[in-house]
Amino acid sequence: EVRRLVMIDAAPRQAATREMKAQVADQLSGNYDTYLADYFGLLSRDKAISARLVDQALRTEQITFTQLLLNSFDFDLTDELNGHDIPILVIGSDSLLPDPNRALEFLDAYGYSGARTISFKTMPGVGHFVMLEEPDYTASVIAAFALQK
Repeated sequence: EVRRLVMIDAAPRQAATREMKAQVADQLSGNYDTYLADYFGLLSRDKAISARLVDQALRTEQITFTQLLLNSFDFDLTDELNGHDIPILVIGSDSLLPDPNRALEFLDAYGYSGARTISFKTMPGVGHFVMLEEPDYTASVIAAFALQK
């Protein structure tokens, strides 16, 4: 039984177009190492974390990682969110919620519009992997949310 749901810098659906998917597939098949280094190198403002992400990505077997990445483009969980009363907390970086004053607008566009009980916490100044860049703060936000009645 789920009592609360925390989403960290994620949307319930992937919004990639066919063209975007094809472009990524072409890059992965033709320039795998360069593409991964460029892509994961931009996901954190912390150079050490970026280097760690790139290293881990490049250590993963190419076919497995390519399939994982391409499969991540094809999901939509918005129907599962509709109609549930489960409190949802979305923790978002600048890339997910670039304007805290318009956070609900962004969340609606990402697919959270059907969620009945949603709250959010913006984490400015961090990249996509907020839990690696600000682990203590992320943990405290999750703990406070979990303890709410």
